[in-house]
Amino acid sequence: MKVVVIGACGHIGSYLVPKLVKGGFKVVAISRGKSKPYINDPAWKMVEQVVLDRNKDEDFAYKVAKMNADIVVDLINFNIEDTKKMVTALKEIKISHYLYADIPKSDKNLKFGTLVLLSIL
Repeated sequence: MKVVVIGACGHIGSYLVPKLVKGGFKVVAISRGKSKPYINDPAWKMVEQVVLDRNKDEDFAYKVAKMNADIVVDLINFNIEDTKKMVTALKEIKISHYLYADIPKSDKNLKFGTLVLLSIL
């Protein structure tokens, strides 16, 4: 199975990506290319690294969809408009799950968010 992880070099992604690789998944790691993963794990050598910036690329969601992943894990989705764009783009392909992390507006002071699972069939 192919998994695309958006925000792969952040706090969650740095630990999630190697676990996915070790679990037998083919992983595509999307980041803005500005930082390296928090941990230096040999599993990163097996990961396809892609530099994309959601805020600078109007076609971000469609570029992610064109990667034809079975699962997309979006760790940097901070507004509903980005969610709508991604869901619209992913409906064009055969994907089993779209997971995104979100901090509701009422919870912006919290140091944790909510992981939401959308199954798009």
